[in-house]
Amino acid sequence: MEANTRSLGLISVAEDLRRATAGFDPALLSGGDAARVVEVTAATEKACALVRARCAARVEECGAHRRDGFTRASDWMAAKTGVDPGRARREIEAAKAAEEMPATKAALDKGEVSLDEAAEITSAPDAEEELLDLAKHHDHRRLKDRARRRRLEAGGDDLGSRRKAARFLRTWIDDLGMRRGSFSLLPEMGKTFERRLRAEMERMWKSGSREGTSEQRAHDAFVSMLEGKGRPGRRPDFVAVYDVRAHSTHIPGVGPLDDEATRAAARDAIVWAVLHDGQKVSDIIRFGDYIPRPLEVLLEIGDPPHFEGVRCADCGATFAFERDHVNPRANGGPTTNENLEPRCPPCHRAKTERDREAGLLGKNPPRRRPGGGRSRPKRASAARGVRTSRAGP
Repeated sequence: MEANTRSLGLISVAEDLRRATAGFDPALLSGGDAARVVEVTAATEKACALVRARCAARVEECGAHRRDGFTRASDWMAAKTGVDPGRARREIEAAKAAEEMPATKAALDKGEVSLDEAAEITSAPDAEEELLDLAKHHDHRRLKDRARRRRLEAGGDDLGSRRKAARFLRTWIDDLGMRRGSFSLLPEMGKTFERRLRAEMERMWKSGSREGTSEQRAHDAFVSMLEGKGRPGRRPDFVAVYDVRAHSTHIPGVGPLDDEATRAAARDAIVWAVLHDGQKVSDIIRFGDYIPRPLEVLLEIGDPPHFEGVRCADCGATFAFERDHVNPRANGGPTTNENLEPRCPPCHRAKTERDREAGLLGKNPPRRRPGGGRSRPKRASAARGVRTSRAGP
């Protein structure tokens, strides 16, 4: 009886909320009031999503979705809510899995995490405490990356065979006659492809091909690669990190590499030794023909101890090409590992404006290229920078 009364009360409150939002005009609010509405409705939305997912799990348990002609409860929920069936399935599974993880369940009940965040946490139950802390204090991107890494670390000895079984490439023609496709590449192949594509995009950008969005420019670069156009540049490196203590290998920003793939990649490899104490890199050495690119490689593999790859220091984007001096060169900042951070173009421009407002750029503004981006330091100077920072701790 009590449960039925609470259910009816919840339905009544939900209907009142829906009526209150009908015809709502945010233009009547001040900026502060609008911000408060966003905060309150976000918390309410989390609570409603949790109730919805738990009730959908109950519908699945009772088989009530079949009354409406649906085989799967996730399809029934998708039809009722207007969301993608895959998302509906993830929400139901996250709600069910959280019932077995008390700390995550409590965080959901308090509105401290969303169902999306709970889905990431429950996907790696052995790392619940770490992931729950990330969900509460950091953005979703960082949580998702860490959860993926934890899942891969727990992948087991058959990770390589499961990856091979999951590889695919599909193409089809859409309503506009455009050739579409999707693929799942092995990590070592995917990283090489990404680096080649980025190199071609950068070459085309420097040659003046700057029209369209980044996705459209990626399309043009891919077509250029297929047609063999453009001047062949330096062969993109395939970078993997081998931990001599743990005898494990991973691709920065991607995840663990199985033993067979590691041996295959190492056959023709040029080896770099990155010496660090778990927090600070003290030296980087190349075994093989000397090429003055140590600092560039160091920036590409990321920070110790995980070496998770390049991401924008401000927004976390992984598609960043520009290296920014924390203390600007105009203010005497050195070109060293400690004073360089990767930033995507928008964040780089915002950082430059902050430096200018703080008076760190001197009397003359920094030299800019015709397209608006700042000119980059020459590679030779980057190499000199790492030599000045080899002393380490």
